Amino acid sequence: MTSSRCLIKYCREDMRHKVWMLVLSVLGNVLAMPVAYLLYLGQRGYGAENAHVIANYANRVSEFIRTGFLVCAGVVAGAGVLIVAIGGFHYVFHKNMVDTYESLPIRKRSRFLISWLNGFLIWFVPFVISWLAMVVLGCAKYAGLKKEYLHLIVGRKVTDTVIWLTPSEMFLKSLQSAAVLLVCFLVLYHLLILAISLAGNVLNAIIVCGVIGAGAVAVYGLGLLFCSMYFLTWINTCLDQFKMVCYASPFASVLQLFYQYSKYLDHPASGSYPGVLIGNLILAVVLFAAAFAAFLKRPSELAGQGIRNRAVCFITQTVVTVCTVFAGWALLYAVCLEMSNTGRNVAVIWAVFGGVLGGVFLFGVMDILFRMDFKSFFLHKKRMAATVLLSLLGCLCFAFDFFGYDTYLPKENRVAEIAIIASDYTNYSYVSDSVTSENHPLQNMHITDVQKANAFLKKAVESTDLSRDCIGESVYAKVVLTNGRTYYRRYWIPETEELLALTSLPEYIEAAYMFGDETGCYSRVEFERLHYGETTTDANRIRILCEAYNEDVRQTGIGRMQTGRVWCRINLNDYQKWESSRMIYVTENMPCTIRALQEIGYASAVEPIAPQSVARIDLSLEDWVEFEYADEEYGVLYEAAEYEYKYDTKSTDPDMAYPISAKFRFDIEGSDFLRNYSAEQMLADYLAGKMPYRIVMSTQENSVEALYGITLEVTDSAAVSELLNVISYANDWRNSQDTRYLRITETNGETYTAYIEADKLPEIYLTGFMIAVREGSMLK
Repeated sequence: MTSSRCLIKYCREDMRHKVWMLVLSVLGNVLAMPVAYLLYLGQRGYGAENAHVIANYANRVSEFIRTGFLVCAGVVAGAGVLIVAIGGFHYVFHKNMVDTYESLPIRKRSRFLISWLNGFLIWFVPFVISWLAMVVLGCAKYAGLKKEYLHLIVGRKVTDTVIWLTPSEMFLKSLQSAAVLLVCFLVLYHLLILAISLAGNVLNAIIVCGVIGAGAVAVYGLGLLFCSMYFLTWINTCLDQFKMVCYASPFASVLQLFYQYSKYLDHPASGSYPGVLIGNLILAVVLFAAAFAAFLKRPSELAGQGIRNRAVCFITQTVVTVCTVFAGWALLYAVCLEMSNTGRNVAVIWAVFGGVLGGVFLFGVMDILFRMDFKSFFLHKKRMAATVLLSLLGCLCFAFDFFGYDTYLPKENRVAEIAIIASDYTNYSYVSDSVTSENHPLQNMHITDVQKANAFLKKAVESTDLSRDCIGESVYAKVVLTNGRTYYRRYWIPETEELLALTSLPEYIEAAYMFGDETGCYSRVEFERLHYGETTTDANRIRILCEAYNEDVRQTGIGRMQTGRVWCRINLNDYQKWESSRMIYVTENMPCTIRALQEIGYASAVEPIAPQSVARIDLSLEDWVEFEYADEEYGVLYEAAEYEYKYDTKSTDPDMAYPISAKFRFDIEGSDFLRNYSAEQMLADYLAGKMPYRIVMSTQENSVEALYGITLEVTDSAAVSELLNVISYANDWRNSQDTRYLRITETNGETYTAYIEADKLPEIYLTGFMIAVREGSMLK
């Protein structure tokens, strides 16, 4: 038995051989905290007598003392883990040193504790001393700045709101950051000692450390990658599972702790920092126990060898091979599709090649490293083949959806309820992929009309292929089965009766459009219209506005295609829960909302423009024609004067086709006005001054770009009034494909953009575009 006095003696003796490590630790921690603190502060800057400058300087002091030192100290701690773990246990890799240590009259467990304790103290003691020095310097500086600030503002009015911390508050917050760093150090320290205890040399120890530290999260991450690559309807609902997987991968667990701690600092009421901290502390204890057990069972003859533990070899080799096969598959598949522009089947063939090549190579390399013998590449041929083939089978299951993930359709009698949210059938400004969040509209919707739910699911599954090209409406779905199971999908579905049947139900309208008790969370409301933009943070005004909007929804129903002109757009922002932000389009058929805006002092947001204040309205062909494929479909468009005028927009002859119906968002064939109006009569009427606009032509010729310069200038007062009666003052993005732009210039010279639905534009203006395209050269 080793006495405590003898143990202390051996600790001192062991520490004498590690003085160089202690010197490095002292130097690193001093540079990372006290020195970095002084460098971070720098000089106060000009205007030192200014209270605002002093307050900002004090904030810099407080920020570094509380959390800023984590960056520099974390780098030193990471380097310290490698140095103290490998330096403290390096003797296990050398046979002669192992024999020497084995001959000492001290138990194996005592040798482990001595090496562990000295390694920990080499980092911890300099860390604590440097940290305390930094805190003392910071608190003294902070107290001086506070005294100077308070003396300076005596009898003065200041606009800065400074929350001064007491020395105890600053110390406790800094201690909390130090505790986080300590837990992270212990997790990584014990992980590396475990890897050293299982391996016979440094190279194998690093491999084992990497597999244990990141293997589980790597396999999990590759699985999620393949889901996103091949499952057309997949939504990532694995956030909670990912947190649990992190504990099986200490590297990821440490990063998760830092992430949750940063969230906690920004929003103390949010995040799961305390639980993650406790989880990492438990993980550190578990790794310590595993490292201790592995060290006690480590055979002395393992020194200088690779890995002899069959279980460790099997797990390490399998994880590395599976990850390599999946990664090789994904890499070549992506390269073939994106760079080589090959078909999907050809890409799969190359992906198989990449997976096999990578899997076989890494499996063989693992055997070489484990045995430390180059002849061991094909030592386990059967297991190599089985591992690679099973990994490829997993890849194929994803690639061809063997288990029917995308086409899954529950039996009709198994659906209990459904919730959907369509991006164009809601006033949420952004439909988040975080469908499991408590703030997501799917979590507050319960549609129990099973017949309509089954009809929608059947149509959605039939439309699955549309997801590949993102055609149709983007619809998030949550389906609850009678056995309690819940699954989520994202479908791309045309605007069908099945979709409209669900979006018109009261349960959908209430969750997708109406405001509940959360109106108090909207910290800022912004009103947008033309050049007009105002904001309010008054909670009572926001509540009145939301209640009025709810009443409009109850009375008239608000769907995607809202009728009437848009007076303004209202953005309701919740900066703590951004997925809850809303966007309301106030139309002329929403009397309650309009009245509420007038009552709370925003009547100007719903008032029309006075015609006498408008000097000119411009309509540009650029805003009415889609030019992206114009060259390809129509060739040279501007040489129209050399050819007979054609209404035939389906002509395949680029010299005879014109960008009229196919590129304009209006129906020529259904218009008697345009069909019976000859080109010659159009030009004659324009030259005779019968048109209420002036055509302004581009100086370019014979190119698609020439069309960008065609503009109709409307200055006639009657025509201006007519257009003002049909324009909208904000653009409804849900109907943007049917909306075009026009520019209004006021008499004071101010210019802004308004919007008009394509079918609301009087047809006489369409003739101006046709004249310009047909007879452009005669108008210059």
